[in-house]
Amino acid sequence: MPDERNSLEQLMAMRDMDEIFALEDDTDFVTALSSALWDQTGFGKDLDAVSPEARVFYLCHALDGEVNNGGFSAFFYNPSGQWGPETIDALEAVGAPGTAALLRRFIALLPCDGYPRDIAVRNDVLLEVPDTFDADVGELDDEFYAGPDGSLQALYVTYARDHRDDFS
Repeated sequence: MPDERNSLEQLMAMRDMDEIFALEDDTDFVTALSSALWDQTGFGKDLDAVSPEARVFYLCHALDGEVNNGGFSAFFYNPSGQWGPETIDALEAVGAPGTAALLRRFIALLPCDGYPRDIAVRNDVLLEVPDTFDADVGELDDEFYAGPDGSLQALYVTYARDHRDDFS
């Protein structure tokens, strides 16, 4: 029996929101919707190009992907890290207060005044962290992986589906 799921290439090429929101498999849905939002936002550079609800999905998905691929430091280090404070609000919007609290705690560990938006500045901050930073962040990463709010992906998928009319 052939695989009924769409191929990765098909999913990443989808741009019609009705087609994307018709996807029943959550992983397929996330792949297609995130790809469409990457295009609409210029890979997150212009979040004002999408609705506030699409922004919430984008930010939660970006954090989820970055932390799962390298911890909170990877989120901060990479381009999506410019949206740290907004990501806290997005996590709260989808019902992930535990994950929002972890991100707040990560930001509080950073040896800088204010939240640096510029990627070069953020990367310089990571060069100035105290000796205890890696262990402290490792604990936050472990708490994230334990799923303080259950499945983060399930939360932001449900949020997106509940706000279907706000995605164009």
